[in-house]
Amino acid sequence: MIFGDSGCLGNVRGGMGFLFNPARKHEAQIRLQDIMSSEKKRCEQGIPFGMEPVVYDFMINEKGSWAEMLFGGRRDAAAYYTLTVPSLLRRIRE
Repeated sequence: MIFGDSGCLGNVRGGMGFLFNPARKHEAQIRLQDIMSSEKKRCEQGIPFGMEPVVYDFMINEKGSWAEMLFGGRRDAAAYYTLTVPSLLRRIRE
């Protein structure tokens, strides 16, 4: 079944990225999940599978890794260090 202008990006570790025509994307995702699940069932006696195949949306983060400096009432970093540093210090002493 063809879903308009479609494409596939492979990955050596087994993951794949599929690009679908936006007008048929939802239909294509449902069909792709059905195909992958049925192929897993067909092959699982001869090939081990670590998990059920999944289909999900993803987006490219054009910013890359980034952070924002927060001022005022938010002190998440201080709370984090209060929780983690004591156990780290105990490990160093051991």
